[in-house]
Amino acid sequence: MTWGGSSAAPNSFGGVRMATRCVIGRKLEDGKIEAIYCHFDGYPRHTGTLLVGKYNTQEKVKGLLKLGDISILRGNLSETIAYRRDHGRNWEDVAPKTFESFEEFCDWGCSVYAEFVYLFDEEGWHCFDSQGYEIKLEKYIE
Repeated sequence: MTWGGSSAAPNSFGGVRMATRCVIGRKLEDGKIEAIYCHFDGYPRHTGTLLVGKYNTQEKVKGLLKLGDISILRGNLSETIAYRRDHGRNWEDVAPKTFESFEEFCDWGCSVYAEFVYLFDEEGWHCFDSQGYEIKLEKYIE
């Protein structure tokens, strides 16, 4: 299980802005995983910290995933930049996806060049890097 990659996109100043992609999912009662894509700042220091600190209940995670794919995660849903709500993308293109297994979820992460995979389950948040190693999010929490 290996995935990873990076993306460069022009910014409004004519330079290049790098993306650190990630995927964010939650384990459902039936064992499947519901997930979205996040394009920018997927590092544990940003996205991981926000997930643990601000999106730490089933209800909050459900609310986040209801946005569909996002450009960047922020500390609340109204500031999080969502492709459908904020950029008018077609819902069919950005709606949350459902996967039968963790392996299938990680394969999707690979296909979208995610550098980090985040999964919420009954124990809380888990983070995995592009080599499949679990990252302890506690070390990023201040």
